[in-house]
Amino acid sequence: MNGRGIVTSALKSIIRIGFDMYSLDKIFLNCGTTNEKSRKVAEGCGFEFLYEIKEFENLRGTIIDFFILL
Repeated sequence: MNGRGIVTSALKSIIRIGFDMYSLDKIFLNCGTTNEKSRKVAEGCGFEFLYEIKEFENLRGTIIDFFILL
């Protein structure tokens, strides 16, 4: 199922709804620093790297760092 654009399409819909229906000024997105696919999808939808949070979340027993994108 990889590479079919489903996640990109869903994210673009969420962005459109957020700005058009809810009049949001900004939308933040976060993803694990090792999750390159999620970061590429976000950047492809216009998000830009804002900062990194160290030891942000415990994911299945592993403490992971997160990127915040705007």
